[in-house]
Amino acid sequence: VLIPLAKSEDPAIRKNAIWGLGEVLRLKRKNPDASVLTGLLAGADVQTQREIILALSKSPYEETTAQVIRPFLLNLDPELRVAAVHYFEREPAVLYEMTKILNLPIGSVSEETRLLALNSVKKYFPDTPLFRDSLLHLGEQEASLSVRLEALALLAGHKDPQAAQLLLKLFDEASGSQKRKIIVDLLTNFEDHPTLLKTVKKIVEFYQDPRYHFDLFDIIGQEHVLSQRLSLLRNDPEALQYISSLDTRSNPGLAEFIAVVFP
Repeated sequence: VLIPLAKSEDPAIRKNAIWGLGEVLRLKRKNPDASVLTGLLAGADVQTQREIILALSKSPYEETTAQVIRPFLLNLDPELRVAAVHYFEREPAVLYEMTKILNLPIGSVSEETRLLALNSVKKYFPDTPLFRDSLLHLGEQEASLSVRLEALALLAGHKDPQAAQLLLKLFDEASGSQKRKIIVDLLTNFEDHPTLLKTVKKIVEFYQDPRYHFDLFDIIGQEHVLSQRLSLLRNDPEALQYISSLDTRSNPGLAEFIAVVFP
């Protein structure tokens, strides 16, 4: 059923069919259907070729398939090159090529491709500070907010203070789910008083915004963990003055948060 749909002239139908074939390959131990996808590469447009290679990346490595995809490692189109690198990401020498996508000019590749590169860096390069300058550049300049947040989250995992400041700066631009992720990244990785106090203020803003129905304990389920981390502020005069100035009478969620963190 999916094979003729993968040849459809409708881009949306074609994309979903190729994705479906990739899932079939992922669920099988052997890849008798891989040739169906590799056979579609010749003559396909760049976007379709990229989708096919990414679909094939879901399957176990197979030399016959690899021979078809390997030439794309030298393709001049960065989208195709990154897709090919993704297929070969288990090969260390090839995987390092993935990191080069971080340094491509802003706007030269799609959001999806940039996120693909960042996920590979996260998965295979635990020494993220090696890429600090590239990640900071993305965190400051990339048009996609999702890419900026992902790049900064990688640096936050290594307690980079500049990443903390940029995450706080991006909080107001972020969507509800992105705000939640920023808060988790900040609370998980930073213990200095200035960052914690700024994070608490963002949490309060989130509670006070009626659009989001925010509850911190929905995303950080263990109250004692949260209380322990923010206990560092309990003797901070500026933090105590700020908390005492808040009116929580019409905001039970905010009242609960303050009661747990500043008992």
